Amino acid sequence: MGTEDVNEDPGSWYSKLVDNQWVEPPISSSLPPGRYKHAAAVVGEKLYVLGGSRNGRHISDIQVLDLTDFTWSSLRSSIEQKRVELENGSMQEVFPAISGHDVIVWGKKLFVLGGQQKKNAEHVTVRLIDLETMQCGILETTGKLPVA
Repeated sequence: MGTEDVNEDPGSWYSKLVDNQWVEPPISSSLPPGRYKHAAAVVGEKLYVLGGSRNGRHISDIQVLDLTDFTWSSLRSSIEQKRVELENGSMQEVFPAISGHDVIVWGKKLFVLGGQQKKNAEHVTVRLIDLETMQCGILETTGKLPVA
């Protein structure tokens, strides 16, 4: 399969794949900025790429690749940028610029665990992003942290 074949029919490019061969799928939109130390998860037919680092700085966006037509979009603009009050009375941004975190998929929800941010906390923060309602928040956790 050559690159000229990839552009024939964007909806069926994968049917021509050969085992043990890397190909570049046909992306029909501009690419998001490169990053490292990000988290990624697939929900349905979409790949979600959350945060990460670029040039030593933490990133706060959520990029989405639609796997049916290979178009990129940004979810960050759809999610309310809000702050919540924590138990100790301090305010925290729900989805700050973050890197080195993990993401877990549960149904149509993304749970974002830990990570480094500009102002690191002394505990593990668990964030929730509901992909159906586009609501997000910070979950209150209890108990002792697991030992690494």
